[in-house]
Amino acid sequence: MQELADIIRDFAPTMILVPRPEDQHVDHCAAWFFVADALAHVQRVRPLYHPDVITYIIHYGSWPFDQPGMPLPAPEYLDGGVSGWVMVPLDAHQVDLKRAALHAYKSQMDVMDWFLDGFVRTNEVFSWAAPPRIVLPVEQNDCDEFIDH
Repeated sequence: MQELADIIRDFAPTMILVPRPEDQHVDHCAAWFFVADALAHVQRVRPLYHPDVITYIIHYGSWPFDQPGMPLPAPEYLDGGVSGWVMVPLDAHQVDLKRAALHAYKSQMDVMDWFLDGFVRTNEVFSWAAPPRIVLPVEQNDCDEFIDH
C-alpha cells in the first residue's frame, strides 16, 4: 500500500480507475481497498488533492453474459453509485484495440478467452466512486464475502 501511495503522491494523477469494491473477484475487490487506503494516505499529506476515482466492474454474477453481442449493459442489481452508470461509447477502432489488448494476455486467454471476449463491446461501463472512507485495520474482510469457502 505504501508503494502505491508513493506512486500516487509522486505522479498525482487527476483520474484513477479501479475495480469497484463489489467486484466478486477477491483480487479486484482488494485493489479497491488498496487504492482507497493509499489515496487516504496521500490526502493526509496533500489535503487539497482529490483525483476523480472512477470504478468499473468485471466479475458480478452472470453479468454481462446474459446479453451477449449487445452493448455492454450496467449490472442489473448493482447501484451505479454517486454518478449512476456512465456509458462510454467506443468506435470500431477502439473496439479492435481493446480486443488486441485483451488478447495480449496469453495466459488469461488460454483459460478464459470466452470471458474476456465478452467484454469486447461497443461501449464501456463506469461509475464515479463516492470518496472512499477506509479505516484500517478493518475488522472484517469485505472481499471475503465473495469467496466460496
